[in-house]
Amino acid sequence: MTGLRPSTRVHFRLSPPPGASRPGEFAGVYRTATLPRRGTTHYLRLPWLVIVHTPIHYRDAAERPERLAAAPRELTTDDRQRLEADLEMVRAFYWRNSRCRLDIRWRVHYTDDPFVDSGPGRQAAFEAALAALREPPEAYAGVLFLYGWDEYLDPERARTHYRGQAFGGLTYGVNGGWDYKEHPHSWIRFHHRADTTWVITHEFHHALDSLFEASGYPEYAFNHPDPSQPIGFFGEHWDANAFILRMWRPQDWFALTRGELVVAPDRVGDGMPDDGDLPITRRSFHGRGRRTGWTDLRMMLESIGVLTGISNDPIHMTRWAGRDRLPDGRDTYPLYGDAARRRRGRPTLDGRLDRDEWQPLRAFDDPDLRAETFCRWDEDGLYLAARCSRPAEIRLQLDATANGWFNGSDNYWLNLFPDRDGSVRVEVSLFDWERFGQRDEMGRMHSVYRNTEKVRREQIRVATGSEGGRWVIEIHVPRNERTGLLPAPGAVIGLSWGFAHSREPRTLLALFEPCTFFPIACADGAVTR
Repeated sequence: MTGLRPSTRVHFRLSPPPGASRPGEFAGVYRTATLPRRGTTHYLRLPWLVIVHTPIHYRDAAERPERLAAAPRELTTDDRQRLEADLEMVRAFYWRNSRCRLDIRWRVHYTDDPFVDSGPGRQAAFEAALAALREPPEAYAGVLFLYGWDEYLDPERARTHYRGQAFGGLTYGVNGGWDYKEHPHSWIRFHHRADTTWVITHEFHHALDSLFEASGYPEYAFNHPDPSQPIGFFGEHWDANAFILRMWRPQDWFALTRGELVVAPDRVGDGMPDDGDLPITRRSFHGRGRRTGWTDLRMMLESIGVLTGISNDPIHMTRWAGRDRLPDGRDTYPLYGDAARRRRGRPTLDGRLDRDEWQPLRAFDDPDLRAETFCRWDEDGLYLAARCSRPAEIRLQLDATANGWFNGSDNYWLNLFPDRDGSVRVEVSLFDWERFGQRDEMGRMHSVYRNTEKVRREQIRVATGSEGGRWVIEIHVPRNERTGLLPAPGAVIGLSWGFAHSREPRTLLALFEPCTFFPIACADGAVTR
């Protein structure tokens, strides 16, 4: 083809040749975009309407009418600002992990009407919002409804009510749930002061998946991973969604039937826009580097991580618990040097961290907890240790063969709960996929299950102690032929490590990036310092 202009969306029809064995499988109309002009880049802008229902619902309103009159009944200004900040975090997640190809443009509309959980109810709310905004349905690629605020008036029940994140949601794809068949839509209910970033990220990805399927790309991965989906070395939640975005070909973002192709200056020619109202641009990126003392090499490595999809930080959440609070100019984050390289050695589990026995892994300083961590290995298993400012619940995940959390029988859940008497309660099981795709005697399809037979808690050795007023714990996870935990020179083990927050135990202080697995590479020889 000749005469094409740069940065232009092109529609083409694919027709199979006569006599094709499966003539209808790939036939249809597809879209792509021509390459950008030199000195520019382009990305897809996807407009999305967010309808927020502001009434606050109380589960025990009928039981505590005397408290209802004094209780807040609508979202406050602070609530709205927090919600909009969460939406911007989600926008940054998709922009960063799509390698600067997908920019979600949220348009937030508040309504004091209660949410009606039905197709006609959602449709009426959508039409009312469009009328208020004076816009047609085609102005948006999809819709997100936020509602709920399920609260308790009783102080004790309110205190124990989980508020950590949005509490649930559902997505209807293209052709589902209402008359606006081309518009996927999601609803999410959440609690007062909840962090909505995760559930919005997850549900929006369902809608995006549906748009790709409707655009002729059913191979876009479903974000409920299992062995039938593309498998890689990734963990749960944020990391699984980031993996899907990173593996998608940059050019195929322009295959969507919806969205606008936007051209932006790119003097370097690497795909990152120089400037603009975007989560990350070269100006904002390098401006931050100059303010915080980044070196040119540091900025180059970080920008390469964004543009190639290999950045260790899937969401770049500076407010995530466990950040070490170091200025960027003095912080190696997310570059860990040779932390992954673990030397062979067998420490004595006696509650004391002898520097000749242990190899430091990583330390962090959080207002809730200061911790130093250590890791060694030998042919008998993996050894982990921590020296902490207080006793802390430890939650570990191990991907024993580094083949992905959603694959195989090698995925360890290991939780350690310190008691006041100095003992530690151990819980261990496997996230086991060995039966996936098989049917039981009733004809039901097996999925993943929690296996407590291949690994048992009495096999996990633990020792605790105290050093200079700090709590010490040492852990040995033994070699296991059945799970594939077979440390040897050249072996790689995935490690995810978190400490429970003292006031919010469902919040983890993450040693590495949230939900990711850090590769522990077993090397031969003695520790070098």
